[in-house]
Amino acid sequence: MRSDSAANLLRSLLAAVFLFWMLCACLELAHAEGHFEAYPRVLETTLATAARPIRVVDDEKEAPQRGQIKPKEDPGWRPETFGQYLEKDAADLFISPTIILALMIGILLYYFSDETKGIFKSLQSVKVGPIELVRTAIDEIKAEITEGNLNFKVNDRNIAISDFIAYPQSIGNEDVGILGLFFRVNWQKEMVRLGILEARVAVQEDRIRSSPHFDDDSPSRDYVAAKIKLFSLLVCIGNFYGFAQPDNSDPETEDMFTETALSYLQRAINLRPSLGADRADSAATLGYAYFCLAAIKGLCAHKRLSIDTERHQSHSLVRAALLDIRTAEIRGHFPPYQYHLKGLLFYDSEKFDAAAAAWNTAARDLKYPSPRMNYNAACCFSKAIKYTDALDHLETAVRLDDGSNQFLQVKEEAKKEADFEILRSMTESPPKSKSGRTFSQIIE
Repeated sequence: MRSDSAANLLRSLLAAVFLFWMLCACLELAHAEGHFEAYPRVLETTLATAARPIRVVDDEKEAPQRGQIKPKEDPGWRPETFGQYLEKDAADLFISPTIILALMIGILLYYFSDETKGIFKSLQSVKVGPIELVRTAIDEIKAEITEGNLNFKVNDRNIAISDFIAYPQSIGNEDVGILGLFFRVNWQKEMVRLGILEARVAVQEDRIRSSPHFDDDSPSRDYVAAKIKLFSLLVCIGNFYGFAQPDNSDPETEDMFTETALSYLQRAINLRPSLGADRADSAATLGYAYFCLAAIKGLCAHKRLSIDTERHQSHSLVRAALLDIRTAEIRGHFPPYQYHLKGLLFYDSEKFDAAAAAWNTAARDLKYPSPRMNYNAACCFSKAIKYTDALDHLETAVRLDDGSNQFLQVKEEAKKEADFEILRSMTESPPKSKSGRTFSQIIE
């Protein structure tokens, strides 16, 4: 209500200023009317004088004798000052038709600002096309994907490009190793098919961004639906590039894949889709997109650290990934698989207390018992010299291990785990778990 009253008051003041301007302009024109009427007579006299022959009078004394009148100087005349010049110039500007017309147009545009915006939006809609065309085009792309036109072989199984939206969630899968998420692709063959999809998606993205509704606070329902569908496609393509590895093992090509992945995910985030409140279990949220950014950055860094290359650059990626996880958490996205990634990144950063806390949270929030999360937490507590907590989690991991996980046989792994080296060497007065068991007793 206050804003409406202020707007009405401002409009009234502008109207009053405009009326005062017009009144002053009319008075100025009326004052100058006599000068305009005298102008033809002055011009006629000047032309007649110019037509007569001119005789130069050398002797000033002859002037009265020949009927010529010597002009007398006006004692009240003074030279024009700079201030008078500016005053006259301002008066001319004040009654300028161009200025008056510009002011009138400005006031009209202000009074009818909503109508003006509507006209521009209509013109822009003609250029971009109805938003229904965008939705239809995206639906056609997804239909072609569903028909199997864009399937990729990943670890001996075919995955459609649309299924890659949930692919990073596999990081929490007990049966898949961290580095097992990466897969090889025939770069030259697959990129031809994917390039066609990228071009079609880029056209729809340009339409979405060029729409006059892009910056609206309350866009139409059709526009929101088109944004969400495009958001999902961009995340799918970004995740594919993030985990696909070219078959030629060229480091430059791998870096290009990573940069392309991050670019697609950032484009999805920049769409600012109206997804509603983020949910921890949903892949259709901005929080999840930030998790995907963190997963690609963090796992690429982890892979490089595992082969001991480019450690400085890898640690920079780890820090960037942790910032993305923080953003995802701020947006309400905090599922167990994200805590698993967070624990891995803290471990790579040698922040073992934070890593243990993250894996402990992941183990607690998972819907199924997880020997992996408890084992990882035990390793971190051991590195942080918290041996009782380490033995408690190791004991839990051994109890939960039923031998079905080919990637983790807890007892066998613990016997050679470097993180438990100190616990293995403490034979005299060894630390014990809360249940009173030592390291050697737990892994027997």
